[in-house]
Amino acid sequence: MVLPLRLCLDGADERDATFAHTIDISPVGAQLGGLRTSLQPGEVVILQHRHNKGRFRVIWSKQVGPAELRAGVESVAIEKSVGTEINVWGLELPKSSPGGDPAHPSPDTSFATWLEQFK
Repeated sequence: MVLPLRLCLDGADERDATFAHTIDISPVGAQLGGLRTSLQPGEVVILQHRHNKGRFRVIWSKQVGPAELRAGVESVAIEKSVGTEINVWGLELPKSSPGGDPAHPSPDTSFATWLEQFK
């Protein structure tokens, strides 16, 4: 699902924010597109959709065109409160179901592992 976002590096001035969009979302992370700024795995970014903000760790980043980057991000909040993630997207999303379907990872599969399939 495509959602417009403001993106700012954690600790940076909010006036340095840039715009991006989601390509795919889940309750705990997303694949981002439309990036014009290079992000490195391990960096923490602040994503804002409407009035909702959340901190996310970059899992991977790759260039997909001459002027576009994509990145996979995972919510930092899930480390602190597993099972009670904050929904920064402002949407009701389906819960993961157990099984072998890669589109619906089991609860034992980390979001980072699931996100790797988009690299």
